[in-house]
Amino acid sequence: MEGLKHSLLSISQLCDKGYKVNFETNTCTISDETSGKVLFTGKRVNNIYLLDIMNNCSKNECLLSKSDESWLWHRRLAHIHTNNLNKLKSKDIVSGLPNTKFQDNILCDACVKGKQTRTSFKIKDVICTNKALDVLHMDLFGPSKTVTLVGNFYALVIVDDFSRYTWTLFLASKNDAYKSFKKLAKVLHNENGNSIKHIRSDHEGEFQNAKFDRFCEKHGIIHSYSTPRTP
Repeated sequence: MEGLKHSLLSISQLCDKGYKVNFETNTCTISDETSGKVLFTGKRVNNIYLLDIMNNCSKNECLLSKSDESWLWHRRLAHIHTNNLNKLKSKDIVSGLPNTKFQDNILCDACVKGKQTRTSFKIKDVICTNKALDVLHMDLFGPSKTVTLVGNFYALVIVDDFSRYTWTLFLASKNDAYKSFKKLAKVLHNENGNSIKHIRSDHEGEFQNAKFDRFCEKHGIIHSYSTPRTP
């Protein structure tokens, strides 16, 4: 209940546990049904019976929810494997680590969900294309941490679907992708006498732009795009 400022006790649950609850005009009592001993006494304030547990209890009690200590340390140390936990304990590296044997026969739900992998795509046994240059797959990666001798940070990878032959073109920036592809298309046409029919890339700006569209339209090349987040 929104705005509720009191912790409520369930009378039905108290009765199920063997307690007797008695309400009067100004007070209420909770007693043991077997012995008749009064355990708690409450006072009526307006229309609510308030129970002062601290003053009614004979001794202070702390209610503790305790879980398996091995899994507590497993979560504290970033879901470390239990074998590594045993190594830390044997070498006394972590202060406060309990002197217990950490078992690995129980699975951690968070670890299972975090380490699960997707099923890989099956390898295609049949080649869908009839000859080289029918379909070219393109992708660009970078910037690389290591620069080439001439100052290139990016690489354009082009794979022929029929022969699986791969061209790797190193680029100084992403904007050079169109210029490098245009140059390679002319070289392939002169060497093989065949023209590129189909290219496939992702939706990145170095491929999906006006220059690529005009080039493909001029030379009759079909440019299709892969589905996002699909290798």
